[in-house]
Parts: sequence; structure tokens; C-alpha cells
Amino acid sequence: MGWLTDNRRFAWTVFIITALVFSLYGIQRVNVCLSAGYDLGIFDQAIGRMAHFQQPIVTLKGDDYDIRADHFHPILALWVPLYWIWDNIRVLCIGQGLVVAATVFPLWRFARRHFTSSRWAKLFALAVTLFWPIQSLIDYEVHEIAFAVPLLALVVDALDRRDDLTLVICSGLLLCVREDMGVVVFMVGLVRLVWSARRIAATAAATAVLGRGSSDTTLVTRAIDGGGA
Repeated sequence: MGWLTDNRRFAWTVFIITALVFSLYGIQRVNVCLSAGYDLGIFDQAIGRMAHFQQPIVTLKGDDYDIRADHFHPILALWVPLYWIWDNIRVLCIGQGLVVAATVFPLWRFARRHFTSSRWAKLFALAVTLFWPIQSLIDYEVHEIAFAVPLLALVVDALDRRDDLTLVICSGLLLCVREDMGVVVFMVGLVRLVWSARRIAATAAATAVLGRGSSDTTLVTRAIDGGGA
């Protein structure tokens, strides 16, 4: 069990194990036909077509329906290279497993700063990584909100370290997960404002611009949808 007691290897060990478990669980659900299929099918059609440099049309939602008219989630493009390796719907389960498992890295950094005992720090990181909402997300098969899990952990870690550059970058990426993440980004900006009197103008301006930009994504999705709801 040295790979779990060694502080230098702990995060990578947990990442590898949880990524394997999350990925295999999702794949097995597909194999035994336990997957609901709707969201999984939507993302398979959309990302599969993007992988072939085609318009992300999703016939599950209607003839000639462009997935970009549904939600603002350009971060899904990060899963496109997976289809170049294995053009199969199950690769999305692997992609989600990798993304969610990566949450352990910022969690471990955060825990090491706030727990005097490495044992308690490890228990905290493990508990959050395997928390019931995370399990529910994996059980739901595949969803773009999976990207928000590690990004939110990075945001909390950046806030705790007063790392404004990382905070702004991760807040920007959160807006690429879904348009409603703008509310979260706005609250993050408020928290940063309250916590520090230094560099307030720069951070507040950046988060305000990002938060305002998220509201404009509704106009983008409607434009793609041809003005529909």
C-alpha cells in the first residue's frame, strides 16, 4: 500500500484508480444495456461528427438539429481527440472518467495546506473524490457538467492560494461548460472581492467580463437555432 501512503504518488495513484473505476463502470453499463442512452447518444452524435470535421448535427433532438443551439458547451471539443483513437460511444465514458478523476489533484493540494496530518488530508481528498454526488454523476453516464467538477476544485484551490491568474483562467473555462456557469463565476468574483483589497480592480473586471459574457451565449445559441427557443 506504499502507493497510497507515499505523499508524492498519492494523487496520481488515486487518479489512475478512480479513472479506471469510473470508466469501466460507464462502459459496463453500456455493455449490459443499462444506459438511458439519450444524453449519451446526443454527445456521441455531436462529438463523433466534430471528430470528422462535420457540423455537430444531432438527429436524436430533431432533423438538422445543431447541438450548439442546445447549450453553450464548447468544452466538449476536448473529447474530440478520443474519437480519433477509438471511434466508439464507450470512449465518452472513458473521457468522463478521466475528467472527473482529475479532481483529486487540486483537492490534494488544498487538503495538504489545511490538514496538519497527511492521513487526514488523504481521507479528505478521497472522500470528496468518491462523494455521492460524484458517484451519481458517473451513474448518469456522460454529461458536460463533468468538466465543471475539476474546474470548480481548481477555482477553490486558486481562491485559497489567492492565485488570480489561475482563478480567471478556470472561471473562463467554466463558462465553456454551460451558459449557466456565469452565476457561479459571478459569485467567485464576489468572494475574491471580499477576501482581498489588493488587485481588486483587475480581478473584479475580469470576472465581471466573464460573467457578462456568459449571458450573451443565449443569443449565440438562439442564433444557431435560427431564433427558436
